[in-house]
Amino acid sequence: MKRSERVALLAEVLLFANLPQPELEHLAVTLQPREFAQGTLMMREGESDELIYILLQGEVEVIKALGTLDERLLAIRPPGSLFGEMSLFD
Repeated sequence: MKRSERVALLAEVLLFANLPQPELEHLAVTLQPREFAQGTLMMREGESDELIYILLQGEVEVIKALGTLDERLLAIRPPGSLFGEMSLFD
């Protein structure tokens, strides 16, 4: 993904929506894009990994009680979604 495309996506993230263009460009260069294979478990409920993810492409399923009888899909997050931020508060 080109830097200009990352800047445009970051501008759509609510947390960054009011940042000036130079700050968005700095984030686009500073943040480290990572790719995950389909089906990758990125984080588990209750575990802290001290990372915030910004979804640039694809989608992410948010699943409650994974691997239990109470397992259920809470949401499907689209590009531009921010997730993992709650682990920073733990």
